[in-house]
Amino acid sequence: MALRLCLLVLVGVVLGVSGSHTAAKGMQGAPRPAGTRKYGCFNPNYRMPERSTLPQMVLSTPPHVYMMAEELPKTWDWRNVSGSNFITKDLNQHIPVYCGSCWAHGTMSALADRIKIKRKAEWPDINLSIQDILNCGEEAGTCWGGTDLGAYKYVADNGIPDDTCQVYEAVDLKCSDKHKCLTCWNPPGPTNCTPQPRYLKYFVTEYGAISGVQAMKAEIYKRGPIACGVDSDPIDDYSGGIVTDPGVEINHIISVVGWGVTDEGEEYWIVRNSWGTYWGERGWFRAKMHTNTVKIEEACSWAVPAWPPTQFVLNSTTSVDEVLFKTHESDRDGRLRGQIEAQLIMA
Repeated sequence: MALRLCLLVLVGVVLGVSGSHTAAKGMQGAPRPAGTRKYGCFNPNYRMPERSTLPQMVLSTPPHVYMMAEELPKTWDWRNVSGSNFITKDLNQHIPVYCGSCWAHGTMSALADRIKIKRKAEWPDINLSIQDILNCGEEAGTCWGGTDLGAYKYVADNGIPDDTCQVYEAVDLKCSDKHKCLTCWNPPGPTNCTPQPRYLKYFVTEYGAISGVQAMKAEIYKRGPIACGVDSDPIDDYSGGIVTDPGVEINHIISVVGWGVTDEGEEYWIVRNSWGTYWGERGWFRAKMHTNTVKIEEACSWAVPAWPPTQFVLNSTTSVDEVLFKTHESDRDGRLRGQIEAQLIMA
């Protein structure tokens, strides 16, 4: 019996080594049933639309058209440009419940970073409301999956508030004024919440698709982080190092903020994920460049933020009764009426 157990352990070790897909640490996880993923963003039944059918709105000449390779620095990292950090906070799409919203996390993280770049890293950071897109951007995607370019189209057409308007709940809620920007009153309770009648919306002036090392580098260097599709299966159990697995198919979207070079001269991408800071290298990973590692160099996108943001007013002719009716709220002791009246006057 002991010999049999030793042989089983030995076979397991051999299979574990031979099944490794990358030079990075912590990559070999337990086998999973076909059609399932540990972290992959897209539901197995979700089918990514053909890239050529997705929307784009390119109004100016992209950087890769006019920039030469020799104009690009050897390394670039938006986390540290002359001592300044232009990256906004790290996110986790999987809490409070699992939601396949990577398409919104990857794009909105990159866009928030670009807003910070445009603002020269001035305080405070602006983090965009991913829940707003889940609530009202169904054409772009849902918790079952979505597209990067669809997310940018939504922001171009509708604008998006920051996350203090609508916090991330990791579920698809119905689109309403209340589910765009919300405020709640004392005493606590769901019946004491109403739409915020006045808030800022952030738009983009143009957006488009890119692929390939040169185009990615030029876009990142000149205008800021980009969103890219990847195969997440090889990085499910990643804990550090440079990923080298080529991947099979795109099932996840992340943001790329720069690139680096090892002491041996190997170039790699600096990538932010949306699985929390307890994953990988504090929420980040590095992917080998020039080999389309995990499909990272074939389907990327960018967007240019409009500045300044737009002041949104729910409706200058909106009455208190309309606000209460839209949210189906009761008005206990007239408290909500007085509070809403005050806000509508301010708006």
